[in-house]
Amino acid sequence: MTNDSEEKPATATNATWATAILIAGLLGWLGYSFPPKTWRIPDSMANIGPLSPPAEQAKLAAKEYENLWKNTLLKFGLAGAGIGLVGIFVNRGSNWGSTIVTLLCGAVAGLAAGSLGLMLRRHLDLDHPLPLISAEMRPLVADSAVFALVSVLLLVPVAVFIAMRPDKSERHKAAPSILAGVLTGLLVPVSGAFLFPEANLSRYPLDQLVVTAFWFAALALFTVLLFVFSSPKKPKTQVV
Repeated sequence: MTNDSEEKPATATNATWATAILIAGLLGWLGYSFPPKTWRIPDSMANIGPLSPPAEQAKLAAKEYENLWKNTLLKFGLAGAGIGLVGIFVNRGSNWGSTIVTLLCGAVAGLAAGSLGLMLRRHLDLDHPLPLISAEMRPLVADSAVFALVSVLLLVPVAVFIAMRPDKSERHKAAPSILAGVLTGLLVPVSGAFLFPEANLSRYPLDQLVVTAFWFAALALFTVLLFVFSSPKKPKTQVV
């Protein structure tokens, strides 16, 4: 005779997963869009311009580069941590081990997304040739590559959490959750060019609330859809 009470916490309905992913996506967007601190150029450097001495211009450029890294890592670190909270809403107070691991994984994945995305963006901005890509298609391909990379990394905590689930029927959905990042990377630059024609999608990190909201919403929705539609049909349980 099996103990059903031990099996129930191991599974979650599609509605629970969808709610958890959407809330985590919202928290990720809030962390990304409203960080507690933003590093800016100090007032002492406000008057440095093209006509300033080269030494002062170099000092300003170094400060801007430093601030870019700090702001990027903070924004993406918070975004990853927010998405990493998905475990709390699925576990609902049980299995705190996987919840904490997912949260930590989210923060690390967010930092990786911010740093690797920034390095890729700066590399592509140097006009390195892309094989088989025309000059006209290069901006779109470059934006898609950056969006896909950071989106995949931001979804790593979701995939890790799914892979740790006790229910084997849920574990195989880890890969589709990563695929959602790739689809988001393809969708956002293409549709964003039509929906937000005045937005600079090549800017990194993005700082326009409407565009970032669209990005995180697409990320969460694709994850939900792939999770739900990758769900196998559960056989009817027999009552003994």
